[in-house]
Amino acid sequence: MVSLVLVFIFTMFSTTAVAEADDSESLKLTVRQLVRQLDDPRLVLRDQAEEELIALDVTGLDFLPQPSERTSEEVRHRLARIRQTLERTIAERSLESTRVKLHGENLSLADVLTAIENQTHNRIELRDAPREAVTGVTVDFDAALFWSALDTVLDQTGMTVYHYNRPHVLEVLPAEPNRRARTGSASYAGPFRIEPISMAAQRDLRAGIHTLKLTLEIVWEPRLAPIALRLPLDRLTAMDNKGRSFEISDSKNVLPVELQGDVSAVQLSIPLLAPPRDVTRIARLRGTLLTLVPGRVETFRIEDLGKAKSVEQAHGNVTVRLEDVRQNNDGLWDVRIQVRYRDSAGALASHRGWIYRNQRFVLNKQGEPIEELAMELTAQGENSIGFSATYDLPEGPSAAAFVYKTPVLFVEMPIEFELKEIELP
Repeated sequence: MVSLVLVFIFTMFSTTAVAEADDSESLKLTVRQLVRQLDDPRLVLRDQAEEELIALDVTGLDFLPQPSERTSEEVRHRLARIRQTLERTIAERSLESTRVKLHGENLSLADVLTAIENQTHNRIELRDAPREAVTGVTVDFDAALFWSALDTVLDQTGMTVYHYNRPHVLEVLPAEPNRRARTGSASYAGPFRIEPISMAAQRDLRAGIHTLKLTLEIVWEPRLAPIALRLPLDRLTAMDNKGRSFEISDSKNVLPVELQGDVSAVQLSIPLLAPPRDVTRIARLRGTLLTLVPGRVETFRIEDLGKAKSVEQAHGNVTVRLEDVRQNNDGLWDVRIQVRYRDSAGALASHRGWIYRNQRFVLNKQGEPIEELAMELTAQGENSIGFSATYDLPEGPSAAAFVYKTPVLFVEMPIEFELKEIELP
């Protein structure tokens, strides 16, 4: 039986401080010492401590203290800057493609997909085929991009992916007859796969305008949960097979991409003016996809809901305020919460699905989670939201705790892509 070589590729910055930290306690001590040094009278030592805390990378983030009333302005400012830097690093790394290292011959498709899933943390399920039905797979990947590796395996086995059925899951199923190969038909851009799937021509007889509509399918690794996507048309360029530029309709506009719940795929149509008849294809299309992604998720826990009123907790860029807990006319309990972000980067604009996906629940006296029965937004500002969550608490709110989890940072990042040799209708 051929063995699989499974290696999970994950790059972390290493520093002397981390190398010396044998466990979390020693790392915690290191962070504590460096935080004290942030208040040293000598500027050079304060700067050195800040640089070393950042060099600890995200492993030291959990041990950074929250400022108290006794924290000096110098330390408060530096801690905020360190957090911002490290939390942004987390968000940026989520936009790096995961990698696959895998070698073997005569393997089953099910085993290969399981190996890819284990290495990349992207859920993949084999549909409409027994687990051992597809065999004879040969793979030779050395740190291959996730989509490149997956497309290679699917082309080899006559399979494809359906993205629109289950949230955060890639469903693998047999491809339709005569379907073109996945390899070479798409652009791999970080965790995104961008493929042209249709081209339609239209002539407005009244205005005498001949246009094209190029539809792209944009899919992303299901481990990723982008909040919003948009395509600025002024950053889109297209060249035809004669070396001439296509004219983009409404080039000053930005095309918003409507995300569909938790589905890891979306389709987007790009308006183009039709070229002369001697043009047969788009030789090259380049663009920049702007994606808004959340950073690290922070957990807020407010104890003893029976006594909690106007209670605030702050972590990083976020402040959660429990306004009150009251019993409604149905005998259920409403927990009213306000969440303020220092900068939401537009995450609260029109795309609010992520708000409903944030985990929130009550822990009873026994520490057992009680899921909410309903949730209603009560207020929304540029950087804040208010909501009311309803729970059935037979024992009342005394000694119960409310838990809320939310990203503490939002980052919009550019994703460059390029498509080639797109045939015109």
